[in-house]
Amino acid sequence: MSKVSILKDRARKEAERVGSRRQFIGNMLRVGVGLGLVAGGWKVYDTFRGVDFERAYAHPEFREKWLRTRTDSRPYVARHIATPTDLAELKRRLNYTPPEDARAATVIRDDNKAWNGGESDLFVYDYAFNSIPREHVRSAGRVVENIVNNHELVHADHWYSGIEGYPKEWFFGEDGKLGSNKERALLLEVSEAVAHRKEYDGLTRMKGKDDFVNAYQANLVSVAKPHFVLAYALAEGNKELRARIKREAWF
Repeated sequence: MSKVSILKDRARKEAERVGSRRQFIGNMLRVGVGLGLVAGGWKVYDTFRGVDFERAYAHPEFREKWLRTRTDSRPYVARHIATPTDLAELKRRLNYTPPEDARAATVIRDDNKAWNGGESDLFVYDYAFNSIPREHVRSAGRVVENIVNNHELVHADHWYSGIEGYPKEWFFGEDGKLGSNKERALLLEVSEAVAHRKEYDGLTRMKGKDDFVNAYQANLVSVAKPHFVLAYALAEGNKELRARIKREAWF
């Protein structure tokens, strides 16, 4: 092979080597950019994806995110995992301490605005997590999410825009305001009756119910019945309201 041919062959090989190296570097850069996009996309996804109840049960730091991403939202409801500060404020403002077995509660900020744009705070208590045996966490999560979506937020809807199918004048005075303690108690107990019915119906709509869900649903009778009885008693003199209360009952 002539010297010229040898030089040409070396030049060709060097060009191929440089080209291969550039291709390799280019491929790596593309892979790096792709991985960066994937990592960035995962971070965005992880920010907005829901946290299931099981994760929130095991890791308290994820409970706020669970509540934010796995339960329904309302522009007039602020949802909270209750803190000691929240409990102290409820005690100070309303002289209210939740029962030890309370899972959640919805509190109107100004009861003078009930039925007329009243905003609420929804609190989920530690008991919603701490009372559950580990083997029933998944089932309990369905129950708790149903409590929030089909009971507590029902109360929030009532405080904001009223109880559908129930005329406002059944609860409010001629001035459109809640006057007597009896009127306030009647509104609260009817709201409880409606919310318990919706919670029960939400459990019924669940597919593949298990023993935990069945047991909880069966126990709702004993939890809800006092509200129906008291609502019916407070509705004395209003036959139509009493009839509505009886229709809400499933037992």
